[in-house]
Amino acid sequence: MRMNSTSLMSRLMPPKLFRAALLRSAFCLGLCLPAQALDSLPLLSGDVAEGSIIRAGSDGLTLLLASGGSRTVAADDLAPDAVPLVEAWKQANPALSDVYMKFDKPPVPKRTVEPSRNGIPSGVSGMVSVGIVINDSGKVVEAKVIRSQHEALEEPTIEAVSRWVFEPARVGSNAVSCYIVVPVRFN
Repeated sequence: MRMNSTSLMSRLMPPKLFRAALLRSAFCLGLCLPAQALDSLPLLSGDVAEGSIIRAGSDGLTLLLASGGSRTVAADDLAPDAVPLVEAWKQANPALSDVYMKFDKPPVPKRTVEPSRNGIPSGVSGMVSVGIVINDSGKVVEAKVIRSQHEALEEPTIEAVSRWVFEPARVGSNAVSCYIVVPVRFN
C-alpha cells in the first residue's frame, strides 16, 4: 500500500511528536547503534578520548561515552596512533562510516510502507522504535529495532521501514547519509 508521509505519520504518531523524535534521535545513539568496547584514542593535545566509536567519517568521529553521552572528535585532533583503530572500525562498520547524526535539515519521508499485521496475534498493539541509516540518495540501508513493546511487531516493522524512501538529510546544501530513530505504532 502506498501512502504519503503525512497520512502515515498522522496514523503512527502526531507530526509534531514525529519531528521531535527525528531531531532527538542523535541524543539516543548510545541505546541505538552497535558500539564496541571502550576505545582509548590518543589526541594531538596529549589527552585521551575514551569511548566506543559509533560513527567515523572524513570529518572526524563520534564516541559513545561510558556516561551515555556522546563526544565528537575532529579528524585533525587525532594523534597518528589513533588512525589505525579508526580505520579498522570503519572497515568493520561500513554502513556507519560517513553517517551524520547531526544535520542542518532532517530527512523527510517521501514514500512509506505500512507494516503488515499478518502473523501478529489479534489484540497485540504497541510501539517499535527503529534505528535506521539513510544513505545520501534517501534509501534505508540499515534498520535495527531499538525498543519494542512486543516481539511479534518487530519483524514486520523492520520489513516495512526498510522499504521507506526519504528526501535525504542535508548538511549545508549537500545530501548526506544519516542515522535517525523512527517510532512505529501498532493499534
